[in-house]
Amino acid sequence: MKRGVVFLCIGFIMFFISACGSEGEFAVENLSTSPLRAGESYYIALPLSWTGSEKAIMKSVELLEDGSPITSESGITYAFYAGGKEKKTGVCQREEIGSVEKVEGFEIGDEGTLVMETIMTDVKPNEKRKLRFHYTVIGQEREQIVSSGTVENLETSTR
Repeated sequence: MKRGVVFLCIGFIMFFISACGSEGEFAVENLSTSPLRAGESYYIALPLSWTGSEKAIMKSVELLEDGSPITSESGITYAFYAGGKEKKTGVCQREEIGSVEKVEGFEIGDEGTLVMETIMTDVKPNEKRKLRFHYTVIGQEREQIVSSGTVENLETSTR
């Protein structure tokens, strides 16, 4: 009986250690962008990293403002895609980026590229603008809010 309890305790400890070891975080590298022309389509490709020991499977990425999802009424229409770390980064033409995948189901083990397709109208910089990642690690759903200078400093020009 005592051996069973000891093995059970060791099993719980091993499970706890492995679960804690898979913790990780997303980080998005900041890139400087000039004001973008209002009403035009842009692709902003950002280096993305994951620090966990286990791969993360992305479910979605959203833009937030004051903690709420951004809608087209705020002047930003967007969609997110993901790709490998070899992708060109910065404000790019679509053909410069190459093939990308939908964010949903994209697996990342260490580095990749987050691509935001956007059309904006009358947008000013806003420090309260953030990214929210929904993802799973070892079957557990998680969420992380990430600050990004690139996202905070999005801005349109009228020329």
